[in-house]
Amino acid sequence: MLILQQSPRVVLLSADRFGKSSAWVNFMRVKVDGDLQPYAVCRSCNAILKYEARRGTGSLLRHRCFHLRRNTCYPRATPDIGTPSQESIRSESRSRSPRNRYRTLRQSSVAGVPVIQQLYEYEDAVQIDAEDVDVAGRNKINAGDDAESEQCYLSTKRDEGNGREENERFLAHTTRVRHLDDVTELLEDMRPADPHFATKAIHEGQDPRQWTSGAVNPPIHLATTFQQDSPGQDRGYCYGRSGNPSRTCLEKCLASLENAKYCCCFASGLAATTCVALMLKTGDHIVSVNDVYGGTSRFLRRVISEMGIETTFVDATDPENVKKSLRPNTKLVWMETPTNPTMQLVDIQAVANIVKQQKDIIYVVDNTFMSSYFQQPLSFGADVVMHSLTKYMNGHSDSIMGCLCTSNEELFNRMKFLQNSFGAVPSPFECFLVNRGLKTLHLRMREHMKNGLAVARFLENHPCVEKVIYPGLPSHPQHKLARRQCSGFSGMMSFYIRGGLAETNTFLKKLKVFILAESLGGFESLAEHPAVMTHASVPEDHRNKLGISDNLIRLSVGLEDAGDLVNDLDQALRAAVV
Repeated sequence: MLILQQSPRVVLLSADRFGKSSAWVNFMRVKVDGDLQPYAVCRSCNAILKYEARRGTGSLLRHRCFHLRRNTCYPRATPDIGTPSQESIRSESRSRSPRNRYRTLRQSSVAGVPVIQQLYEYEDAVQIDAEDVDVAGRNKINAGDDAESEQCYLSTKRDEGNGREENERFLAHTTRVRHLDDVTELLEDMRPADPHFATKAIHEGQDPRQWTSGAVNPPIHLATTFQQDSPGQDRGYCYGRSGNPSRTCLEKCLASLENAKYCCCFASGLAATTCVALMLKTGDHIVSVNDVYGGTSRFLRRVISEMGIETTFVDATDPENVKKSLRPNTKLVWMETPTNPTMQLVDIQAVANIVKQQKDIIYVVDNTFMSSYFQQPLSFGADVVMHSLTKYMNGHSDSIMGCLCTSNEELFNRMKFLQNSFGAVPSPFECFLVNRGLKTLHLRMREHMKNGLAVARFLENHPCVEKVIYPGLPSHPQHKLARRQCSGFSGMMSFYIRGGLAETNTFLKKLKVFILAESLGGFESLAEHPAVMTHASVPEDHRNKLGISDNLIRLSVGLEDAGDLVNDLDQALRAAVV
């Protein structure tokens, strides 16, 4: 038995089964006072649920079946099996009598769940046997009034077009809820590597007692020079390039987040990379992961090579490739994980074990894509961790900066000397901005992961997408490594759209919420085309080997509502791929 509203104000238009979705409910349309209103039928217990359009499917989450074992409440679609088409559903319905059509909704029900629920928002509800509701839309509650039933059926036909549009919205919202619910469970299972991360981010280096004013929020020290007590006797600072209190606050905080002893900040991520390169000399050799940030690739290929320093690019997904590339004159091993933009992973500890077999090699890991919250390379054997602080660490797309963190005192002294000598230091105001951004890093990264997983799972099942590359998906070939090495996943991913350059350009132009722009890690969602944007400087043959093709798109999933992001991607994909 189901409870349906039966009154002169309410006319049942249809109860079509939405079989081609993987939703846990089936939607129906009801006309109330001449206006279409949506309802949903739980696929577990056949309860009629009021659907509030302004809240999306979030209005259905109070239903008890949604909080039971969710895999019994709705079927999960997979790329191999897919989901039934509307034609197959209609064919199935025609083969069944009207009395049996609704029994298909009970096949995945949980044993013992009652099938009677109350229709929300209306008082004078009347019990109706579910088997008396025809899928075609005929209300047979009044068997003797065929004329009225026929009129209801004709009304359904007239509103078929409007209903189809509503159905598409319902499907998108329901898919979003399913993804977000699964993501919430995963977030509960994954914890940061450092349980005191948030406390460190908020308090380390920020003690108000270090200022005579006792300011809780560290002041911005704009001074370029500092008074000395006597010639050569300063109070820790003499000139702004050599040191600044605002920069010191930030460097202490960053070091603590990476569980390092020391940190040096620079005017950009590439300035930090340059500092490492300046530790080398002519004739030295570098081993770098092949799929590296475009700016790093350009620097290694076209700048540092002019100084007589050769770089070998290797597929570091297999640590043995790194081992085979080492030479007696190798002095630097540079890794990114995940890589940019094909999201390959490097086993940090395995590479560290190889590097340590040879003396005098500096092992650097670029941690920009994961942030200190989700990955801490020093704990796996890296010598130095590099960040483009412009990205996740700052998180507000309003500051350009980089840093190097280490626990090796000798390396730190060399970095500190070079920081002062070639002078690529950040301004005090930039330091203030990044220091402020770190205070919410732990909160932002969890939301980036939540939205990133929801978007990745949506794209993985989209007919206009060939492949999604996201370490948080079980389909990623290195997913197990990601779970072992990282405490979570960021919002960075790439995917291949079906088609070529034309489809890619159309997709990027049709986006409304995602912004077409370079960079990543801010609160806003960004989309870019690596082949012609961030990695345009990489030689074409090298791009082809890496899989950076014309249909590869990189996303930086931000902090917007996940449903809006999914809907934006869906409309752009459907507009681009015919």
